[in-house]
This record gives sequence, structure tokens and C-alpha cells, in this order.
Amino acid sequence: MKNLNDAVLEQFFGLMHHFKSQMHQALSTDNFELGPFGAQALAFFEMHPKGTQRDLIRYFGRDKAQVTRLLKQLEERGLISRELDAEDKRSHQIQLTAAGKALQATVHKHKQKIAEEMMVDFDAKERASLIELLGRMRSNIASDEDQSSN
Repeated sequence: MKNLNDAVLEQFFGLMHHFKSQMHQALSTDNFELGPFGAQALAFFEMHPKGTQRDLIRYFGRDKAQVTRLLKQLEERGLISRELDAEDKRSHQIQLTAAGKALQATVHKHKQKIAEEMMVDFDAKERASLIELLGRMRSNIASDEDQSSN
């Protein structure tokens, strides 16, 4: 008999695999030439206009070099712009360009379609419960990461 934690992880990873697969398929039809992390970064800067590289690193838990490469790629493609932070001259505020916003709208449309397919038979109360449970899981991991970095 499986451990319940293993069963939860198996379902979680299976769901993520199917979601990524469907996103990849949807984005390939739109000639979207960025990987999943690029799509996530566009969504992040849509939600956090004038966010910084450090903000993106903290939010996704990625290493600095990986984020630096991604931001350079996004800037070269004209999807983001960087502006020196008036309060912290060592930091740049990042925002989506018009092209970045248009591409993000396409990504968002695909995410919404997949989300609706995944939750077609969930009522509002079940969706709210799922949000709360997943949030607790994420907080538990974030707490562990915060403690291990001290």
C-alpha cells in the first residue's frame, strides 16, 4: 500500500506534467519560442509591474544566473524593458513592453482554457478549498526553505 504522501506527490506531479504538456502544445501552435519559465516570468511581471530581478529570483526560487539569462533573452526579444530604480541604483525595475503584454495575453488565454478543462466539475467551494490547500503546501515548503537558508 502506498504512503499517502507518495500518492499526493504522484497526483501533483502527474497534474503538472499534463498541464505543462498541454501548455507546450498550445504555445507551439502560436510559435511561442520561450520555455515555461519564460511564460512564468511574463506572468510575474504582468502581476508585478516594475518588479526586479531579485523579486523574480525570490518568487520562483531560481538561481541568479538562470534568471539573468532569461531576462537578457526577454529584453533582446523586446518583451521587457529595464529601468534603473530611482531608490536603488544597483537594481533595475522591469516591466512588460507592448509586445510582452500581447504575448502574455496569449499565454494567459491558454492557461485559462486548460484551467477550465481541469476544473470543469469543481464548484466554487471546491475551487476555494483547493486554493487554500495548495497555498498551505506552498507556505510549508517556503517556511522550510527560509529556515534552511539561515
